[in-house]
Amino acid sequence: MERYSKDHGGLYPQSFLQLVPDYIENLPVCPVAKDDTYSRSLEVSNKEANFSFYCSGDHHLGVKLDEALEKTPADYPRYTGKEGLFLSPVDKRTLVVTPSPSPTSGGDTEISIVGFFGQDQEFVESQLGPAGEFITRSGPKDAVVGLADYTERGVEVQYWNGKVSSVTLHTEGGDWAGYSGVVPAGLSLDMTADQIVAQLGAPDERHSTSDGSLMNFTQLGINVTFHKDGSMNKLSFWKKPDQ
Repeated sequence: MERYSKDHGGLYPQSFLQLVPDYIENLPVCPVAKDDTYSRSLEVSNKEANFSFYCSGDHHLGVKLDEALEKTPADYPRYTGKEGLFLSPVDKRTLVVTPSPSPTSGGDTEISIVGFFGQDQEFVESQLGPAGEFITRSGPKDAVVGLADYTERGVEVQYWNGKVSSVTLHTEGGDWAGYSGVVPAGLSLDMTADQIVAQLGAPDERHSTSDGSLMNFTQLGINVTFHKDGSMNKLSFWKKPDQ
């Protein structure tokens, strides 16, 4: 990442694919999962001169990486350009990017959704502030599903039994402010459908709706909806909760 940045005027790549083959021969592979578990989680903030990624999934649950924990939680280990390796959530360093003024959002703060999954409402609201609306309903197998709207931040969060299971980023429209923080997986909210496909590959599902169209990338846990004019409406990242 640093070699690429040095060769490109201080900018980091938005995808690990941009590193192949000039900087690395192949995409990074988790030695436990024996698959690329890192690309989906890559987040880059050239404004902050930082990047972060983690091993997506629960592949290290049976491995004790941190002496403070009996087992390694899902979506660890993690790495950031500025702070290095994180073996667990109890690591003394903090993974979440410190909010800073954003000149493009009227003085609002830049948000990073890295680390939201599996966290509770208290953690999310420490980053986004209180929810404008929070409702609960019953889910499968007596699960409690919570839906929280952070309309002024352009973020919608779903909780499954009190833990984050999906995060939706909104473009500006209606009651929603446009999300202005870091977007995972090398994506952005101004991408067209063709640009999304170029970045993620062919979707598992793609069809028209009454309001526009949608694409589902089931294996990646990503859903994208578009307005009728082709502009993006919202971008969702989800993780199947433990049932």
